[in-house]
Amino acid sequence: LVINLRELDCVTFVETVIALANTTASGDLSFDNFASQLQQIRYRNGVIDGYDSRLHYTSDWADNNVEKKILCAMSQQLGGVLETKTIDFMTSHRSSYNALKTDDDMFEKIGKMEDKINERDGFYYLPKDKIKLKATKIPHMAMIAFTTSIKGLDTTHTGFAYKKNGKLIFIHASSTKKKVVIDEKTLSDYCESQKSCTGIMVMPVL
Repeated sequence: LVINLRELDCVTFVETVIALANTTASGDLSFDNFASQLQQIRYRNGVIDGYDSRLHYTSDWADNNVEKKILCAMSQQLGGVLETKTIDFMTSHRSSYNALKTDDDMFEKIGKMEDKINERDGFYYLPKDKIKLKATKIPHMAMIAFTTSIKGLDTTHTGFAYKKNGKLIFIHASSTKKKVVIDEKTLSDYCESQKSCTGIMVMPVL
């Protein structure tokens, strides 16, 4: 388990915040408990067993964390639509992943993992043209994932919904600003400004 609190990308930021919240809620504030909470969130069924045991795709990560009762799936009840695209970005872009470049065995394992994801009925997301309409129903600090039109990929970014002065914005680890920020744009405006963004998955933390 790798824990780096000095540098966070959008996914490790979300995982770390949820793990810290769950550590606090448990009453056991030890570092070991925090590490255990993080491992439970990050890996399939909380078990570290190689590169393929990490939940690489956000839709897969979400499904597994809903099963573990860490998150609640809310996109469908908000009026979301079903996305049934084929998820295969990792195997289709093998050279972009160091763990897959020369390891044929791991490449095959990731392919099987993608097959399992694609055997499901897809995932629900709230289209970006409906976010403004549903803004009042999206909970403060619900985990959000930005869905994408990019072939083979489910999402491109993650963060938390954030209510401020009556507006729905979001907090995230920004790759452009190189730090965690509360974005100035509303969640709706941000999605509209991103050409490949199709909408958001909404998952309140239990």
